[in-house]
Amino acid sequence: MAPVTRAIRAALATMLALSAPGIALAANNAPVIPAKAGTQASAPPVDLTRVAPNAQSEAATFAVDAIEIDNVDDIDAHTPGDALGLSGYATYSAHVTNHADISATANGPGNATAYAAIGSAGYEAYLGNVADATIVANAMTIDGDALAVGAYASAQGIATLANYGIATAHAASDNGDASAYAAVVYGGAAGIGLLINGGDLAADASAGAGAEANAIAALTYGTVASIFNDANATANAQAGEGGTASARAARALGMYTAIDNQGTLSAFAKADGGSAEAIALDAFGYLGNSAYNDGDITAAATAIGGDANAVGLRSIGYSFNAYVSNTGTIAAHAIGEEANANGVINATYYLGDADVINAGDVQAVAEGTLKALAVGVYDLSVIYDATIVNTGGIVASAVVEGGDDTAVQVAQAIGAQAMRMYGFDYGSVALDNDGSLAAMASVEYGYAAAWGTVVLSARPFGAASMDNAGTIAAYAHADTGFAASTGAYIASNIGDTTVVNHGDIVGSGYVGDGYAYVTGLDVKSTAAPGYGSIATIDNTARIEGHAVGYGAIVYGTGARAVGDTIDFDNEAGAYILATATTELFGGAFATAVEASGVHGIDIVNDGTIVAIGAAHADTI
Repeated sequence: MAPVTRAIRAALATMLALSAPGIALAANNAPVIPAKAGTQASAPPVDLTRVAPNAQSEAATFAVDAIEIDNVDDIDAHTPGDALGLSGYATYSAHVTNHADISATANGPGNATAYAAIGSAGYEAYLGNVADATIVANAMTIDGDALAVGAYASAQGIATLANYGIATAHAASDNGDASAYAAVVYGGAAGIGLLINGGDLAADASAGAGAEANAIAALTYGTVASIFNDANATANAQAGEGGTASARAARALGMYTAIDNQGTLSAFAKADGGSAEAIALDAFGYLGNSAYNDGDITAAATAIGGDANAVGLRSIGYSFNAYVSNTGTIAAHAIGEEANANGVINATYYLGDADVINAGDVQAVAEGTLKALAVGVYDLSVIYDATIVNTGGIVASAVVEGGDDTAVQVAQAIGAQAMRMYGFDYGSVALDNDGSLAAMASVEYGYAAAWGTVVLSARPFGAASMDNAGTIAAYAHADTGFAASTGAYIASNIGDTTVVNHGDIVGSGYVGDGYAYVTGLDVKSTAAPGYGSIATIDNTARIEGHAVGYGAIVYGTGARAVGDTIDFDNEAGAYILATATTELFGGAFATAVEASGVHGIDIVNDGTIVAIGAAHADTI
């Protein structure tokens, strides 16, 4: 076996085996990551260790110590089965730079594997693709599996890939699986992996019916794994009927990870009748992760008659901190029988804090025929602090229509959710909004629920708080069934809950035939024997709840507070309004302020509180 092949095979096998601590390996050595933070998650469904043992290479060089290659000639490797364009390997250091056009094409009836450019070394490797240069890998087959890798840098110490030209990978199989990787960096189990993109990266995978298609434009692994995208990275995966499609524009795996996007990241997945998952920016750091976006991020997943999951940005700092900063645009769109769309997912599962800072625009849209779930921003800390600071715009929309009219439709939408699971009094959960948060959920027949924001400390003694100087709105619609909406829901389990509102909080809902429950602000601070808790509300602006029905029973509540002790101050100039209306017949119940306290309720009103209920007794 050639040294190049042996080294690449060993590195790739290690990369998959160690790509995320605690993951399991499937029968084909493909790692499978358990689903977290309300979204499906799976590692590339492909065995990257299948590296062309008999590949024809147009330019392969091996050195004992160090090697430097500056390629200025076009390379075209076109063979059945396996193809390898340019490769350079050294036991210590390899420096490979491409100034020309490299193409590797493998095709045939069986398995097909194509690698266009490789830079690999025992300690330090650099692979560069300059402006106006191209690296293209194509793998096409009929009955076998197809694997295409455009540019690949590998080392046990430091691996760097810098692309300023074009690097693409295209894999297609009529009846088998297909996997495409435009740029891959492997920094070793104890090394550094760095991918810099100032050009164009594109990965396209197409698989047959019932098969798997996986496309990743930029993939980096290392103890420290980083991706810097200043231009364009696009992944497109499409599977046949009943298949599985997975697309990621940028993915980093390691102990400490970071992805910084200043350009465009796009992920598209389609699998009719099967499952489709598109994640534009995907970072997993076992000891911490940071994700930054000042560009444009788009994720779209379509699975007509199947399951679709779209995530714009996913940041996991598994054991320690998870951090997200967005000053650009993030959009996630899912279409399927069951559709899930998340603009941002940020989570830590052990000893870290989870922080999301948004000054840009985030949008999550889920369109289903049976179920739809849309969440603009989801921020989770299991033990310590979870914090969302928003000065931009966050919108979530979940719509269910069509489909089998005998099934119960479910649509749920949350603008922004900050959540803390455990930890007792070790941390708190908070949301600070000076922008806009909105959620909309709609069904034809069934259950529709929308929350403008949710701030929840789910386990004892953690505090929950919200400071709003912007706008928060939620709307739920059901032609027939049940519609529930809450502008802002703030709750703590045996802990203090604090809300300061200087802006607008509005909940609204409509039901044609059925029930509607609408609340502008809902605050809960539960108590336990021997433990007191205080629910504090200070309102200087507007809180509203509006419920409308055609022939229905509707409940509209302006503000609700539940706790051991309630301290509610509606200041001068502030306004709380509740309306409940039926257009044809039914019941309408409006409550402006509702409070329930175990040991005390203190409500001071220097502003305006209004409740209006209007019901009709008309018959058809």
